[in-house]
Amino acid sequence: MMGWQGVIRQLSEQFDETIILGPPGHQYLYEDFMDSYIEVPVNGKSPNMWMNDGCEVKNPLTVVGDVWIPPQRLTQMDNIPEHKFIRYGTKNEDKHFDIVYHARNQDKYGSDYINYPKQDWEKLLARFNGKKIACIGTRKEAFHVPETTDLRDLSLRDLADVLASGDVLMGPSSGPMHYGALCGIPMVVWSGYAGSRPRYISLWNPFGTPVTVIDADNNPWGNKKAWQPKLDDILEAVESIA
Repeated sequence: MMGWQGVIRQLSEQFDETIILGPPGHQYLYEDFMDSYIEVPVNGKSPNMWMNDGCEVKNPLTVVGDVWIPPQRLTQMDNIPEHKFIRYGTKNEDKHFDIVYHARNQDKYGSDYINYPKQDWEKLLARFNGKKIACIGTRKEAFHVPETTDLRDLSLRDLADVLASGDVLMGPSSGPMHYGALCGIPMVVWSGYAGSRPRYISLWNPFGTPVTVIDADNNPWGNKKAWQPKLDDILEAVESIA
């Protein structure tokens, strides 16, 4: 979301043709500049930004021939152009929600120590009395909180419209939260990783989307200690940003 498509968009200006190879359903991210899209299923497990083991890193501006660049390595290479991002989604009152949850499952990529259990999402819902709330993500990897609108498994195009139309997106650090920054929805995000704050505030927030980051005093991603923000801290952040 932030370490790939923005750089490829910029790189495409230096080539006659741009062909994107990617997972099914991701065409929307590249439609503004690609010439064609080839679907490549990801075998073994769900795609994520850390799947870069065993790849030879080459710079497409200096190496002729086949090039394979893991997304997380691309922005660390010399002489790679800056990112070129676009806003996604169209604001539509029919798709407006006061709050959008990304209630990520606790076992998602082993990050159970920052993902909220379902009962805590339900406690938050009780505190947001009268608010119109939706849940996003995938059915496999995110909860649907009862009494909210289930919008899991939306296409990226439809999800962009929902995010562009919403008042606030909240959840643990994840791909959908970064997508929210590109759709312009104010966000409340939490993470136990100290490196998340500058990403959400500036490095991966090209349009200055309002965001409140709640993080731990220490770094549980380094020592694997359980940590979730307090309910009151989330409520205070949502009230201040919405």
